[in-house]
Amino acid sequence: MLKIMERLTKCKRCGKTFLSGKRGAIPMYCKDCHILGKVKVASNKMISLRDCLERDKYTCQMCGLTSHNRRKLIVHHKDGNGIRSLSPNHKLDNLVTLCQHCHQVLHLNAMEKHFSILALRKEGYTLQGIGDIFGISRQRVHQIILEEKPK
Repeated sequence: MLKIMERLTKCKRCGKTFLSGKRGAIPMYCKDCHILGKVKVASNKMISLRDCLERDKYTCQMCGLTSHNRRKLIVHHKDGNGIRSLSPNHKLDNLVTLCQHCHQVLHLNAMEKHFSILALRKEGYTLQGIGDIFGISRQRVHQIILEEKPK
């Protein structure tokens, strides 16, 4: 009984008391909160992440896998303004739940799109023409091109 009492831990996110599974290591989060990752973020962002996961029923919105399928779920920012952004956008309508695999595929497709935009520009396409091809504004095309130029 004493050993079990030593393994009781309080979750740093939700405050729920839980039994840690490993001896020696002291987990910081309960099983429910662990899915959110271990990144230190502002409290309003944590609410958004949890709200997004609950809204999407802890299910990848691309392939339909749930967290029960042993795949880590990731909350993706649709507009790309996430943790590392200068102006993060953690509004619920900008967030979507994805599994690791689908998140990686999404970003690989975005990189392909990025390099295709640069290639079309080198071929002489106008910003508006490239924007029409990819369904984005000419301002966004211009921003992508500027991001690629060496500083």
